[in-house]
Amino acid sequence: MALRDHTDQLMLPIAELEVTVDREPTPDIGRQTVATELIAYRGDPTAVDRFQIAKMHHDGLFGYGIYLTDSPIVAEDYAFASKDSYDHVFRNCKDDRDAVKAYMLSLMLGECGYQEKGRALREQITNQVYDPAARGDLDFATHHDNLNREYKRAMSDIALATMADAKRLVAERRDTIRFHADTLGNYRLLKNGSQGFVTSFSLPKTFATSMLDADAPLPDEALGAVGNALKEIGFTSFRHEDSHWNTWEEWVELVRREPMCYAWCDHQFGGNGINPSLDEVRNGTQFGGSAFHDLKNQQILSDKLEEIGYRGITFQGGVPGNGELPRGGGGIPHRVYVVWNEDYLHTRRLSTAEVVTRPILTAHEKHMRVKSFNL
Repeated sequence: MALRDHTDQLMLPIAELEVTVDREPTPDIGRQTVATELIAYRGDPTAVDRFQIAKMHHDGLFGYGIYLTDSPIVAEDYAFASKDSYDHVFRNCKDDRDAVKAYMLSLMLGECGYQEKGRALREQITNQVYDPAARGDLDFATHHDNLNREYKRAMSDIALATMADAKRLVAERRDTIRFHADTLGNYRLLKNGSQGFVTSFSLPKTFATSMLDADAPLPDEALGAVGNALKEIGFTSFRHEDSHWNTWEEWVELVRREPMCYAWCDHQFGGNGINPSLDEVRNGTQFGGSAFHDLKNQQILSDKLEEIGYRGITFQGGVPGNGELPRGGGGIPHRVYVVWNEDYLHTRRLSTAEVVTRPILTAHEKHMRVKSFNL
C-alpha cells in the first residue's frame, strides 16, 4: 500500500471549532474621542510601543512608511508573516483537518524517517537484483517479481511504523503546537513562544482622502513630483514593454499614447491620453529595486509628494496589480494605507491586542491514537 493510501485514512470527521477573537478597539483613557471614517490595523510579531519608520522593513510594495490595512483579518496574517514566527507553512488546506493531516505527513517524511528508511530499503533490494547468491536457482523474471513484492510489503510496514511514530509525536505535542490559518488557506506552524499582535488606529476622513491613490492616474502635480524624485535619485532609463527611454518626459508621453503591456501578464493599462498611475510607474521604470527598497530614495519620493500636500499612499490589496500576482493580504480585497508621519500615527493609536491562535492538535487527539487506527 502506498504512503498516500495510508495518509488518506488519517482523519475522521470532526466538528468545526468555534474560536472568537475580540477585535473591538479600546481607546486610551483620558484621550478625546475622534470622529473617524475608518479603523486601520497593523499586524506585528511583537507588541510595539511606538512605530518608527526607520525600524520598519523597507521592502514594502510602495516603499517608505508604516503599512496599515482596513482588514483586521489581513493584519492578523501579517502578525505571523515573519520567519521568526513560524517553522513551516502547510499550503492550501481547506480546514483544520487538512492542516493536521499535512502536519502528520511532514512528521512521517521528516522526523519519523519514512524517506530515509525507504531509501535504505531501495538500496538493499537493488543490491539483490543482480546478486547471484540472492537469485539462487530462480530465473531472473521470477527473482525480480519476488523482490518487488518484498519491497512493497516492507514499504507498507515502514509506512505503518512511521505513522505510529507520527501519531505519538502529535499526542505529545497536542498542548504546545499552535497554528495560524491565513486568508489563502495556508496554515503556519508557529514556533514555540511565538506571538502575534494587531494594533488599531483611528484615521479621520480628511487623512484618508489626502493620500495618493497608487492605482489611479497621477494628477499632473503629483506626476511632476514623481518625475522630480526620479531625476534627483538619478534615473536615466525608463522601460516601456521591451523599449527603454532616456528621459522621464519621453516615457510619460509614450505611456499616454500607448497602453503598456508586459509579456508575463495580460494586463493593459495607461495610454489614451491618461497619466500613468504610481503602480504603473513602479512597474514600468525599473523603479522597484531602487526607489521602493532603499530608505534614502524612498524618503526623496515621499518628501516630494508631501511638499504638495500628500500624507501617504493608499492602494488596493488582495487583488492583482499591474504586472504582478495578487499583492498583499492574499485573496481578501482590502485597502492599504502607507503612512509617512509616524508621530501623527502615534496620536491616533487605539489599542494593541494579542492574536488568538488555536491548539488544533488537541481537538484532533482522539483521531491520532495509534490503537484506534484501522486499515
